[in-house]
Amino acid sequence: MPPEHALRAKLANEEAGVAAAARVVSDYVAGMTDRFALQAHEALTRQPATNS
Repeated sequence: MPPEHALRAKLANEEAGVAAAARVVSDYVAGMTDRFALQAHEALTRQPATNS
């Protein structure tokens, strides 16, 4: 997650709690393209993602 989104999630958590932070994270993930999500998975896990 880019630093600006991570900061937004941190601030949301501090101001409104974990549910607000989860919303920021889920909004970020919802905006991902399929290709970007697969690349992010591979970068984080170092495991090939399957596109089934």
